[in-house]
Amino acid sequence: MLAGYDALITTIALGAILAYSFHVVLMAGQLSLGQAGFASLAAYVSTLVVPTEPIAGSISPVIVGLPMGALVGAAAAFVVGLPVLRLRGVFLAIATIASAEMIRVLINNAEWTNGALGMRLDRWVTFDFAWAVVAVLAYLFWRLGPSRSGRAFAAVREDELAAGSMGVDVARTRMASFVASGAIAGVYGVMFAYFFGRITPVSFDFSLTVSGLVTAVLGGYLVFFGPVLGAVFLGAVPEVQNALGLEAGWIHPLVTGVLLLAVILFLPGGLSTLFARLRPAPARPGPDYAPLDALDPLPDPGTPLASVTGLAKSYGAVNAVRGVDLEIRAGEVLGVIGPNGAGKTTLVNMISGLEPPTAGTGTVLGVPIGSRPHRFAQAGVSRTFQHSKLFERLTVLDNVLVGTHVVSRPTYLRRLLW
Repeated sequence: MLAGYDALITTIALGAILAYSFHVVLMAGQLSLGQAGFASLAAYVSTLVVPTEPIAGSISPVIVGLPMGALVGAAAAFVVGLPVLRLRGVFLAIATIASAEMIRVLINNAEWTNGALGMRLDRWVTFDFAWAVVAVLAYLFWRLGPSRSGRAFAAVREDELAAGSMGVDVARTRMASFVASGAIAGVYGVMFAYFFGRITPVSFDFSLTVSGLVTAVLGGYLVFFGPVLGAVFLGAVPEVQNALGLEAGWIHPLVTGVLLLAVILFLPGGLSTLFARLRPAPARPGPDYAPLDALDPLPDPGTPLASVTGLAKSYGAVNAVRGVDLEIRAGEVLGVIGPNGAGKTTLVNMISGLEPPTAGTGTVLGVPIGSRPHRFAQAGVSRTFQHSKLFERLTVLDNVLVGTHVVSRPTYLRRLLW
Protein backbone atom coordinates (compact mmCIF):
# COMPACT_ATOMS: atom_id res chain seq x y z
CA MET A 1 0.00 0.00 0.00
CA LEU A 2 2.93 2.31 0.69
CA ALA A 3 4.74 1.37 -2.51
CA GLY A 4 5.92 4.49 -4.27
CA TYR A 5 5.72 6.57 -1.09
CA ASP A 6 8.92 5.33 0.56
CA ALA A 7 10.84 8.49 -0.29
CA LEU A 8 8.05 10.75 0.99
CA ILE A 9 7.63 8.79 4.23
CA THR A 10 11.37 8.84 4.85
CA THR A 11 11.60 12.55 4.10
CA ILE A 12 8.85 13.22 6.64
CA ALA A 13 10.80 11.22 9.22
CA LEU A 14 13.95 13.24 8.50
CA GLY A 15 11.93 16.43 8.90
CA ALA A 16 10.73 15.25 12.30
CA ILE A 17 14.30 14.46 13.41
CA LEU A 18 15.45 17.92 12.36
CA ALA A 19 12.47 19.50 14.15
CA TYR A 20 13.40 17.70 17.39
CA SER A 21 16.74 19.55 17.35
CA PHE A 22 14.74 22.80 17.52
CA HIS A 23 12.15 21.34 19.88
CA VAL A 24 14.67 20.75 22.67
CA VAL A 25 16.00 24.33 22.70
CA LEU A 26 12.50 25.80 22.47
CA MET A 27 11.62 23.71 25.53
CA ALA A 28 14.22 25.73 27.43
CA GLY A 29 13.13 29.06 25.93
CA GLN A 30 16.06 29.50 23.54
CA LEU A 31 15.92 30.63 19.92
CA SER A 32 18.91 28.80 18.47
CA LEU A 33 19.33 28.69 14.69
CA GLY A 34 22.70 26.99 14.32
CA GLN A 35 21.48 23.41 13.83
CA ALA A 36 22.26 23.35 10.10
CA GLY A 37 25.93 23.94 10.88
CA PHE A 38 26.05 21.12 13.44
CA ALA A 39 24.25 18.78 11.02
CA SER A 40 26.66 19.52 8.17
CA LEU A 41 29.73 19.02 10.34
CA ALA A 42 28.42 15.69 11.61
CA ALA A 43 27.50 14.53 8.10
CA TYR A 44 30.94 15.27 6.65
CA VAL A 45 32.91 13.83 9.57
CA SER A 46 30.82 10.66 9.59
CA THR A 47 31.18 10.27 5.83
CA LEU A 48 34.96 10.60 6.04
CA VAL A 49 35.54 8.40 9.10
CA VAL A 50 32.97 5.60 8.85
CA PRO A 51 33.76 2.85 6.29
CA THR A 52 31.50 2.83 3.24
CA GLU A 53 31.14 -0.97 3.23
CA PRO A 54 29.20 -3.02 5.80
CA ILE A 55 31.19 -3.37 9.01
CA ALA A 56 32.05 -6.92 10.06
CA GLY A 57 30.23 -8.07 6.96
CA SER A 58 26.71 -7.21 8.12
CA ILE A 59 26.58 -4.00 10.19
CA SER A 60 25.33 -1.00 8.23
CA PRO A 61 27.68 2.01 8.27
CA VAL A 62 24.82 4.21 9.41
CA ILE A 63 24.66 2.28 12.71
CA VAL A 64 28.19 3.48 13.47
CA GLY A 65 27.65 6.86 11.86
CA LEU A 66 24.70 7.86 14.06
CA PRO A 67 26.50 7.88 17.43
CA MET A 68 29.51 9.51 15.80
CA GLY A 69 27.30 12.20 14.28
CA ALA A 70 25.59 12.79 17.61
CA LEU A 71 28.97 13.12 19.32
CA VAL A 72 30.31 15.54 16.69
CA GLY A 73 27.14 17.64 16.80
CA ALA A 74 27.14 17.75 20.60
CA ALA A 75 30.83 18.70 20.74
CA ALA A 76 30.36 21.46 18.17
CA ALA A 77 27.33 22.78 20.06
CA PHE A 78 29.27 22.81 23.32
CA VAL A 79 32.13 24.80 21.78
CA VAL A 80 29.74 27.28 20.15
CA GLY A 81 27.58 27.47 23.28
CA LEU A 82 30.38 28.57 25.59
CA PRO A 83 30.42 32.14 24.21
CA VAL A 84 26.96 32.52 22.63
CA LEU A 85 24.79 31.27 25.51
CA ARG A 86 25.51 34.50 27.34
CA LEU A 87 23.02 36.00 24.87
CA ARG A 88 19.24 35.87 24.83
CA GLY A 89 16.43 36.12 22.29
CA VAL A 90 17.16 37.58 18.88
CA PHE A 91 20.82 38.15 19.77
CA LEU A 92 21.27 34.43 20.43
CA ALA A 93 19.50 33.68 17.14
CA ILE A 94 21.87 35.98 15.21
CA ALA A 95 24.94 34.53 16.92
CA THR A 96 23.94 30.94 16.14
CA ILE A 97 23.13 31.82 12.53
CA ALA A 98 26.63 33.28 12.30
CA SER A 99 28.13 30.08 13.72
CA ALA A 100 26.27 27.96 11.15
CA GLU A 101 27.43 30.25 8.35
CA MET A 102 31.03 30.00 9.56
CA ILE A 103 30.82 26.20 9.45
CA ARG A 104 29.27 26.31 5.96
CA VAL A 105 32.04 28.59 4.65
CA LEU A 106 34.66 26.31 6.21
CA ILE A 107 33.16 23.23 4.56
CA ASN A 108 32.73 25.01 1.24
CA ASN A 109 36.42 25.97 1.09
CA ALA A 110 38.12 22.97 2.69
CA GLU A 111 39.91 20.36 0.60
CA TRP A 112 38.93 17.47 2.87
CA THR A 113 35.23 18.11 2.14
CA ASN A 114 35.73 18.34 -1.65
CA GLY A 115 34.49 21.93 -1.49
CA ALA A 116 31.32 22.92 -3.30
CA LEU A 117 31.23 19.62 -5.21
CA GLY A 118 30.42 17.74 -2.04
CA MET A 119 30.75 14.03 -1.40
CA ARG A 120 28.95 10.91 -2.56
CA LEU A 121 28.24 7.81 -0.51
CA ASP A 122 26.04 4.74 -0.56
CA ARG A 123 22.41 5.01 0.51
CA TRP A 124 21.68 2.98 3.63
CA VAL A 125 18.68 4.67 5.26
CA THR A 126 15.26 3.12 4.64
CA PHE A 127 11.89 4.48 5.72
CA ASP A 128 11.48 1.91 8.51
CA PHE A 129 14.93 2.69 9.92
CA ALA A 130 14.22 6.44 9.75
CA TRP A 131 10.95 6.05 11.63
CA ALA A 132 12.65 3.84 14.21
CA VAL A 133 14.99 6.77 14.96
CA VAL A 134 11.96 9.10 15.20
CA ALA A 135 10.30 6.67 17.62
CA VAL A 136 13.40 6.64 19.83
CA LEU A 137 13.52 10.45 19.92
CA ALA A 138 9.79 10.68 20.65
CA TYR A 139 10.19 8.22 23.53
CA LEU A 140 13.12 10.18 24.97
CA PHE A 141 11.12 13.41 24.95
CA TRP A 142 8.02 11.68 26.28
CA ARG A 143 9.98 10.54 29.33
CA LEU A 144 11.78 13.88 29.65
CA GLY A 145 8.57 15.89 30.10
CA PRO A 146 7.51 14.77 33.62
CA SER A 147 11.07 14.31 34.90
CA ARG A 148 13.05 16.65 37.12
CA SER A 149 15.15 17.72 34.11
CA GLY A 150 12.04 18.36 32.04
CA ARG A 151 10.59 20.60 34.74
CA ALA A 152 13.91 22.46 34.90
CA PHE A 153 13.75 23.07 31.14
CA ALA A 154 10.19 24.35 31.44
CA ALA A 155 10.98 26.57 34.44
CA VAL A 156 13.92 28.19 32.63
CA ARG A 157 11.69 28.79 29.61
CA GLU A 158 8.98 30.46 31.68
CA ASP A 159 11.11 32.59 34.04
CA GLU A 160 14.87 32.32 34.48
CA LEU A 161 14.98 34.42 37.66
CA ALA A 162 12.33 32.35 39.40
CA ALA A 163 13.93 29.11 38.21
CA GLY A 164 17.32 30.15 39.58
CA SER A 165 15.83 31.12 42.94
CA MET A 166 14.28 27.62 43.12
CA GLY A 167 17.71 26.01 42.77
CA VAL A 168 17.71 25.33 39.01
CA ASP A 169 21.15 25.92 37.50
CA VAL A 170 19.98 28.10 34.61
CA ALA A 171 23.31 28.22 32.76
CA ARG A 172 23.77 24.46 32.97
CA THR A 173 20.18 23.80 31.88
CA ARG A 174 20.52 26.09 28.86
CA MET A 175 23.79 24.43 27.90
CA ALA A 176 22.25 20.97 28.28
CA SER A 177 19.42 21.84 25.88
CA PHE A 178 21.87 23.44 23.44
CA VAL A 179 24.18 20.40 23.43
CA ALA A 180 21.21 18.04 23.06
CA SER A 181 20.08 20.11 20.09
CA GLY A 182 23.52 19.74 18.52
CA ALA A 183 23.49 15.98 19.07
CA ILE A 184 20.07 15.58 17.43
CA ALA A 185 21.14 17.84 14.56
CA GLY A 186 24.18 15.59 14.14
CA VAL A 187 21.90 12.55 13.92
CA TYR A 188 19.86 14.35 11.27
CA GLY A 189 23.01 15.17 9.28
CA VAL A 190 24.10 11.52 9.19
CA MET A 191 20.60 10.32 8.30
CA PHE A 192 20.41 12.90 5.51
CA ALA A 193 23.76 11.83 4.08
CA TYR A 194 22.96 8.12 4.08
CA PHE A 195 19.48 8.64 2.64
CA PHE A 196 20.18 10.99 -0.26
CA GLY A 197 23.64 9.56 -1.00
CA ARG A 198 25.24 12.95 -1.52
CA ILE A 199 26.05 15.97 0.61
CA THR A 200 27.14 19.46 -0.42
CA PRO A 201 27.39 22.74 1.50
CA VAL A 202 24.11 23.79 -0.14
CA SER A 203 22.39 20.80 1.49
CA PHE A 204 22.73 22.57 4.85
CA ASP A 205 22.02 26.20 3.99
CA PHE A 206 19.75 28.62 5.85
CA SER A 207 16.61 27.21 4.22
CA LEU A 208 17.18 24.03 6.24
CA THR A 209 17.13 26.10 9.44
CA VAL A 210 13.87 27.75 8.41
CA SER A 211 12.33 24.37 7.59
CA GLY A 212 13.29 22.85 10.94
CA LEU A 213 12.10 25.84 12.95
CA VAL A 214 8.78 26.05 11.10
CA THR A 215 8.18 22.33 11.58
CA ALA A 216 8.89 22.54 15.32
CA VAL A 217 6.72 25.61 15.88
CA LEU A 218 3.92 24.33 13.67
CA GLY A 219 3.74 21.02 15.51
CA GLY A 220 4.16 22.62 18.93
CA TYR A 221 7.01 22.38 21.42
CA LEU A 222 4.98 21.82 24.60
CA VAL A 223 4.11 18.22 23.68
CA PHE A 224 6.64 15.51 22.86
CA PHE A 225 5.06 14.50 19.53
CA GLY A 226 4.82 18.07 18.19
CA PRO A 227 7.72 17.69 15.70
CA VAL A 228 6.12 14.57 14.23
CA LEU A 229 2.81 16.40 13.73
CA GLY A 230 4.57 19.32 12.08
CA ALA A 231 6.58 17.08 9.75
CA VAL A 232 3.54 15.03 8.73
CA PHE A 233 1.51 18.19 8.08
CA LEU A 234 4.17 19.84 5.93
CA GLY A 235 4.87 16.60 4.08
CA ALA A 236 1.22 15.83 3.41
CA VAL A 237 0.15 19.27 2.15
CA PRO A 238 1.90 18.99 -1.25
CA GLU A 239 0.50 15.49 -1.77
CA VAL A 240 -3.04 16.67 -1.01
CA GLN A 241 -2.59 19.57 -3.41
CA ASN A 242 -1.43 17.20 -6.14
CA ALA A 243 -4.40 14.94 -5.50
CA LEU A 244 -6.71 17.94 -5.94
CA GLY A 245 -5.02 18.88 -9.21
CA LEU A 246 -3.32 22.02 -7.84
CA GLU A 247 -0.04 21.38 -9.60
CA ALA A 248 1.04 24.90 -10.62
CA GLY A 249 4.43 25.72 -9.10
CA TRP A 250 3.28 28.91 -7.38
CA ILE A 251 0.22 27.27 -5.81
CA HIS A 252 2.21 24.96 -3.52
CA PRO A 253 3.99 27.65 -1.49
CA LEU A 254 0.87 29.85 -1.51
CA VAL A 255 -1.42 27.18 -0.05
CA THR A 256 1.26 26.04 2.39
CA GLY A 257 1.77 29.63 3.56
CA VAL A 258 -1.96 30.20 4.06
CA LEU A 259 -2.29 26.99 6.09
CA LEU A 260 0.73 27.89 8.21
CA LEU A 261 -0.69 31.34 8.88
CA ALA A 262 -4.04 29.83 9.88
CA VAL A 263 -2.40 27.42 12.33
CA ILE A 264 -0.28 30.17 13.90
CA LEU A 265 -3.27 32.52 14.26
CA PHE A 266 -5.80 30.03 15.59
CA LEU A 267 -3.50 27.46 17.23
CA PRO A 268 -0.60 29.52 18.64
CA GLY A 269 0.61 26.50 20.58
CA GLY A 270 0.88 24.48 17.36
CA LEU A 271 -1.07 21.51 16.11
CA SER A 272 -0.31 19.63 19.31
CA THR A 273 -2.76 21.86 21.21
CA LEU A 274 -5.48 19.79 19.55
CA PHE A 275 -4.16 16.88 21.61
CA ALA A 276 -3.52 18.75 24.86
CA ARG A 277 -5.18 16.01 26.89
CA LEU A 278 -2.49 13.59 25.76
CA ARG A 279 0.28 15.45 27.57
CA PRO A 280 2.23 13.18 29.94
CA ALA A 281 0.87 12.99 33.46
CA PRO A 282 2.88 14.93 36.05
CA ALA A 283 5.42 13.07 38.10
CA ARG A 284 4.33 11.26 41.23
CA PRO A 285 6.44 12.89 43.92
CA GLY A 286 6.95 9.85 46.11
CA PRO A 287 10.17 8.21 44.81
CA ASP A 288 11.80 11.41 43.55
CA TYR A 289 12.62 13.05 46.85
CA ALA A 290 15.22 12.60 49.55
CA PRO A 291 13.93 11.48 52.97
CA LEU A 292 13.85 14.18 55.62
CA ASP A 293 16.57 12.52 57.70
CA ALA A 294 18.94 12.90 54.72
CA LEU A 295 18.64 16.70 54.77
CA ASP A 296 21.14 18.88 56.61
CA PRO A 297 20.11 19.61 60.21
CA LEU A 298 19.17 23.15 61.22
CA PRO A 299 22.03 25.18 62.74
CA ASP A 300 22.05 25.91 66.46
CA PRO A 301 20.56 29.26 67.56
CA GLY A 302 23.10 32.05 67.37
CA THR A 303 25.16 30.42 64.62
CA PRO A 304 26.23 33.04 62.01
CA LEU A 305 24.32 32.46 58.77
CA ALA A 306 25.09 35.57 56.74
CA SER A 307 27.71 38.26 57.00
CA VAL A 308 28.29 41.07 54.49
CA THR A 309 30.55 44.09 54.64
CA GLY A 310 30.44 47.27 52.56
CA LEU A 311 27.79 45.90 50.20
CA ALA A 312 26.94 48.36 47.42
CA LYS A 313 25.12 48.43 44.10
CA SER A 314 25.28 51.22 41.54
CA TYR A 315 23.43 51.68 38.26
CA GLY A 316 25.58 54.21 36.46
CA ALA A 317 25.58 57.35 38.60
CA VAL A 318 22.71 56.09 40.78
CA ASN A 319 23.68 54.42 44.07
CA ALA A 320 20.84 52.01 44.84
CA VAL A 321 22.62 50.47 47.85
CA ARG A 322 25.73 51.83 49.55
CA GLY A 323 27.90 50.61 52.40
CA VAL A 324 25.65 47.96 53.97
CA ASP A 325 27.11 45.90 56.82
CA LEU A 326 24.87 43.05 57.91
CA GLU A 327 25.07 39.93 60.06
CA ILE A 328 22.28 37.39 60.47
CA ARG A 329 22.34 34.58 63.04
CA ALA A 330 20.22 31.46 63.35
CA GLY A 331 16.99 32.04 65.26
CA GLU A 332 16.74 35.73 64.43
CA VAL A 333 13.84 37.33 62.58
CA LEU A 334 14.93 40.55 60.88
CA GLY A 335 13.12 43.07 58.71
CA VAL A 336 14.34 45.79 56.35
CA ILE A 337 12.22 48.94 56.41
CA GLY A 338 12.48 51.93 54.11
CA PRO A 339 10.60 54.09 51.59
CA ASN A 340 10.18 53.24 47.91
CA GLY A 341 13.51 53.40 46.13
CA ALA A 342 15.55 52.90 49.30
CA GLY A 343 17.19 49.75 47.87
CA LYS A 344 15.39 47.06 49.87
CA THR A 345 14.71 44.80 46.88
CA THR A 346 18.20 45.37 45.50
CA LEU A 347 19.70 44.32 48.84
CA VAL A 348 17.63 41.11 48.89
CA ASN A 349 18.55 40.43 45.27
CA MET A 350 22.26 40.70 46.07
CA ILE A 351 22.20 38.39 49.08
CA SER A 352 20.15 35.82 47.14
CA GLY A 353 22.34 35.91 44.03
CA LEU A 354 19.99 37.57 41.55
CA GLU A 355 22.21 40.64 41.19
CA PRO A 356 25.99 40.93 41.61
CA PRO A 357 27.17 43.72 43.93
CA THR A 358 29.22 46.63 42.67
CA ALA A 359 31.31 46.53 45.83
CA GLY A 360 31.50 44.67 49.11
CA THR A 361 32.12 41.13 50.26
CA GLY A 362 30.38 38.51 52.35
CA THR A 363 28.85 35.07 52.50
CA VAL A 364 25.36 33.65 52.98
CA LEU A 365 25.27 30.09 54.33
CA GLY A 366 28.85 29.75 53.15
CA VAL A 367 28.12 30.91 49.59
CA PRO A 368 30.12 33.99 48.52
CA ILE A 369 28.12 37.07 47.57
CA GLY A 370 28.08 37.37 43.78
CA SER A 371 27.55 33.65 43.13
CA ARG A 372 24.74 32.48 40.87
CA PRO A 373 21.28 32.21 42.47
CA HIS A 374 20.96 28.42 42.30
CA ARG A 375 23.96 28.08 44.64
CA PHE A 376 22.20 30.13 47.32
CA ALA A 377 19.03 28.07 46.88
CA GLN A 378 21.00 24.83 47.17
CA ALA A 379 22.58 26.14 50.38
CA GLY A 380 19.12 26.74 51.86
CA VAL A 381 18.23 30.34 50.98
CA SER A 382 14.57 30.81 50.06
CA ARG A 383 13.05 34.03 48.85
CA THR A 384 9.84 35.50 47.48
CA PHE A 385 9.32 38.29 44.96
CA GLN A 386 7.43 41.54 45.16
CA HIS A 387 5.13 40.25 42.42
CA SER A 388 4.20 36.59 42.16
CA LYS A 389 6.38 34.65 39.75
CA LEU A 390 4.41 31.63 38.60
CA PHE A 391 5.42 29.37 35.75
CA GLU A 392 2.26 30.13 33.82
CA ARG A 393 2.26 27.27 31.31
CA LEU A 394 3.00 24.66 33.97
CA THR A 395 0.31 22.94 35.99
CA VAL A 396 -0.24 23.80 39.64
CA LEU A 397 1.46 20.57 40.68
CA ASP A 398 4.46 21.18 38.43
CA ASN A 399 4.81 24.70 39.87
CA VAL A 400 5.05 23.12 43.31
CA LEU A 401 7.45 20.41 42.13
CA VAL A 402 9.82 22.98 40.63
CA GLY A 403 10.02 24.46 44.12
CA THR A 404 11.33 21.13 45.38
CA HIS A 405 14.12 20.99 42.79
CA VAL A 406 16.85 21.27 45.43
CA VAL A 407 15.69 18.26 47.46
CA SER A 408 14.60 16.07 44.55
CA ARG A 409 16.68 13.43 42.84
CA PRO A 410 17.42 13.33 39.09
CA THR A 411 14.76 11.06 37.60
CA TYR A 412 15.23 11.09 33.83
CA LEU A 413 17.40 7.98 33.48
CA ARG A 414 15.07 6.03 35.75
CA ARG A 415 12.04 7.15 33.75
CA LEU A 416 13.62 5.79 30.57
CA LEU A 417 13.29 2.31 32.06
CA TRP A 418 9.95 2.46 33.90
